[in-house]
Amino acid sequence: MSVPFLNITICLRPSNNPFFSFIILYNKAGFYFTVIKEGAGRLLCHPLLMMKKLCLTAAAAAAAVMTFGAASAAADTPDIFINQEQVSMDQPVKSSNNRTLVPVRFISEQLGAEVNWDGGSQKVTINTVEGDEIAMTIDEPSISLNGNDYDLDVIPELDNERTYLPLRHAAELMHTEVHWADGDITLTSVNRYEAAEGDSVESIASGLGVDADDFARLNQLDGSVSPGQMLRTVIPTAVSNSLSYEPETASAEESEPQAQQEPALNESEVDLLARLIHQEARGQPYQGKVAVGNVVMNRVDSNRFPGTVSGVVNQSGQFTPAMNGTINRAASQRSIEAAREALQGASPAGSALFFHNPRVTNTSYFRNMSQVTVIGDHRFAR
Repeated sequence: MSVPFLNITICLRPSNNPFFSFIILYNKAGFYFTVIKEGAGRLLCHPLLMMKKLCLTAAAAAAAVMTFGAASAAADTPDIFINQEQVSMDQPVKSSNNRTLVPVRFISEQLGAEVNWDGGSQKVTINTVEGDEIAMTIDEPSISLNGNDYDLDVIPELDNERTYLPLRHAAELMHTEVHWADGDITLTSVNRYEAAEGDSVESIASGLGVDADDFARLNQLDGSVSPGQMLRTVIPTAVSNSLSYEPETASAEESEPQAQQEPALNESEVDLLARLIHQEARGQPYQGKVAVGNVVMNRVDSNRFPGTVSGVVNQSGQFTPAMNGTINRAASQRSIEAAREALQGASPAGSALFFHNPRVTNTSYFRNMSQVTVIGDHRFAR
């Protein structure tokens, strides 16, 4: 039987699931609503005979759509098992560039670790049950494991006051194996290997099927092992691979006008300034890195200091990395970006000519200077 609908049609589509719609139609018999899943036809039709039921109709339809939407969203979210027990995240799992990102605190605490957050420096420190210390800083594509720094191919990011990192990085650094199967993710803690009489770095690595250099580097070995020594056997991807972070670049259409406006940079100055920033602002927020470069550029422009980047950086008695040789170590990609911003005129440190960490150096010489700003652990002054 055909139903002579009037020209009253309301079509609503919820933001949480664009694949469902519900339609409210009115005819002489009353109101009808239908939930539609695109490509699948009609799922539900419900007649309501009284006009006063319109609100209930809309509410019921919305509830039905939300239910379908939630079920659809849940189907796309992997189930996560930690040591054979399924866990429910207190924050949603995220997906970015085909990577599964998880809240670092939740995963760490599920594995028995203690997590500390320093809002000033935006630094996360994880102390594992095995006695390891892992540290990372928001927007810095590197991670520290027991004092050794390793580059990452992503940056730890904040979302809804939670730090996110790819699941594989987070788990492997806590000596946990990660397996994907049938849409589920399984994390399994691995016991450390106890070295026996006659063991060597090469024999252990060969038995585990891992690279001997990676194994030695991870366990901070000098080429030999001692009986009874407890050794890590899960080699994190950050240790076994030379990772590098490549930030997303603007499209040619977006970047062309900007490229025309920006002055050409001296690449040797970029490299030198980036290496100084990498050493002086390690573990600091990104703006803190730019600020260190800002100080160098302020000195270049000041008649109190040499008039070139090289002259300022290498001036006797000024920057520790230039004095102890650590400035010769390669800079991270993030430090290179910060150097470019500083050379192009970014000035988060304003007119500052000096910076120091009060917890490390707090002499009257620095205290008597006029403070310009504080970024992360550094006080910038002039």
